[in-house]
Amino acid sequence: MTNPEQRVWLASILSAVILVAYAQVLTKTSRQTPPPSEAPALSQAPAQPLKVESPIPRLLTDEESVVLESSSLRVELGKSSGVVRSVVLKRMQDLATKKPLTIGKKSGVLMVAFADEPAAWSLRDQRASSASWVSEGSDGLSRRLDVELDDRTSSLVATLTASNREAVERHIPVRALAMWSRNDEMAGQYNMLEAMVNTKKTSDWQRSHLRYSEGLREPKPVPRGTTMVTLAERFFCQAIKLDPGAPAETILLPSERGTIAAEIRSSMNAKPGATISYKARVYFGPRDFFNLRDAGFEQAFPLGFLAKIGLVLMVALKGLASIVKNYGLAIILLAAGVTAALAPFTLISVRSMKRMQELQPRMDQLKKKHADDPKRMNQEVFALFKEHKVSPLSGCLPMLLQLPVFFALWSAISHVVELRGARFLWIKDLSLPDRLAKLPLGLDLNILPILMAAAMFMQTKLSQPKVKSSGPNPFSGPLMSVIFGVMFYQVPAGLVLYWLTNSLTSILWYKLAKV
Repeated sequence: MTNPEQRVWLASILSAVILVAYAQVLTKTSRQTPPPSEAPALSQAPAQPLKVESPIPRLLTDEESVVLESSSLRVELGKSSGVVRSVVLKRMQDLATKKPLTIGKKSGVLMVAFADEPAAWSLRDQRASSASWVSEGSDGLSRRLDVELDDRTSSLVATLTASNREAVERHIPVRALAMWSRNDEMAGQYNMLEAMVNTKKTSDWQRSHLRYSEGLREPKPVPRGTTMVTLAERFFCQAIKLDPGAPAETILLPSERGTIAAEIRSSMNAKPGATISYKARVYFGPRDFFNLRDAGFEQAFPLGFLAKIGLVLMVALKGLASIVKNYGLAIILLAAGVTAALAPFTLISVRSMKRMQELQPRMDQLKKKHADDPKRMNQEVFALFKEHKVSPLSGCLPMLLQLPVFFALWSAISHVVELRGARFLWIKDLSLPDRLAKLPLGLDLNILPILMAAAMFMQTKLSQPKVKSSGPNPFSGPLMSVIFGVMFYQVPAGLVLYWLTNSLTSILWYKLAKV
């Protein structure tokens, strides 16, 4: 018959196998998404209620193109519609083709237009990074669309201008129709699409950012006024900053799996003989905070307290990477540095453990004395701990201090575009699980989480008092290590590498502290 500790080991291993297999099944299911080429496309179309089955009009494939370029963007627009059909991020690489990453491909990206009449645009002027279209409507309005690339901020500026030739004031509706397809070559589970809508709060308790995921089956109006709309995948996004002088509302649109779409509606009033304009600035590029900030779109995604701490760590990580020329080595150095900074707390933990060992004989006496009264025994034992200022959980203190730092790093590092495709040892991409090999039944063999779990088990063994116990202690046994190993099995390799390094360097500090 197995003893209690062996049963804990057996249960832990069995649980790990089941949970890892379950996670792999979920991953396989999430990857079954249509390619971006199957997504609906944008085109200039009459303003009408958007139907659930076909919310986004099709782009005419025979329409000629207009190409604008800056140092960071190459934008293709329809010559007669002004629709942004695709955007090439010239400084970002497609990991599959090794060419500059293309956003939109054949599905379309953005349309900014007057909503009351489908303008028959006529291309009036085209330069290297700008173009303008004009239209003389039968309703007494002269319309103009200007598109210009801002080289400094990696963004596009679309301006709608209307001149009222009539003797009465005109109400002129405008709209922007935006769509984002999954453009990056990553598995679906690690590259989910989302929409972030910045809204005007009417009460202090309301959130200013509202988040939505792909897969809507019917139109979803977003409450309150809109100031910015961002459509994104994990590493890249399209953020639309609206004209602050015109109230706007957003409707999230149903779309094919693998795409997410939104319509932004606004309006402007033109007095007789007046000319008015509506301007929208659109960012295309990496969704990490630093790129968005440099472009003036730092409000696209909310930052909590932990994320702000994570940004400080990201600055340190990028600085280390610039020195060692490898993000894997930079993560190891960062983890070792953070652990060293918390070393004084590790020493406090070791001293507390030694006091626990010294108190073990008195604890055994109390257990024998109150063997028939467990409640009284626990009270006496805790009173003994209090008298000598020790805690049975003191060995967990370094790990508990590391957790907030780790979650801050997690919140920040998940969208650091420099990690995308970064290699280290056998790891092909630090932004994905390490995937050393394929196992039967379509499962992945990820080595880093297994090494991390083993290191955590060693760390926990060293951090716990070496006292005799009447039964297995789940905190000093394999259970916690197994749970963490399963939790981290599908986590990006860069984060697992950080925690593995943290555990190994903590073990070193324990050894040094006990010498």
